[in-house]
Amino acid sequence: MLENVFYINLESRKDRKKQVEEELNSLGWKYQRFNAIKTKDGRVGCSMSHLKLLQMAKDKNLNYIVIVEDDIEFKRKEWYNEKIKDILNLEFDVF
Repeated sequence: MLENVFYINLESRKDRKKQVEEELNSLGWKYQRFNAIKTKDGRVGCSMSHLKLLQMAKDKNLNYIVIVEDDIEFKRKEWYNEKIKDILNLEFDVF
């Protein structure tokens, strides 16, 4: 259903990789793993990872990009998919 989905994951966190892929598979989304940028301050690395993905989306001229982190958990999967259908019909910069 949803494409251009990227999840940020440290290579060392295989447990989180498994969890987030199960989560995204249950939603039926097409996703790719992004190797998180690791820094001494994890907040900086996380921000750098998000910025790198946004730059990649701009370079590839993608219509949209979805960025999630590897600890995301959707409680109402059907609800999210329904809302996303509505949102994709709108014009937006950030959702």
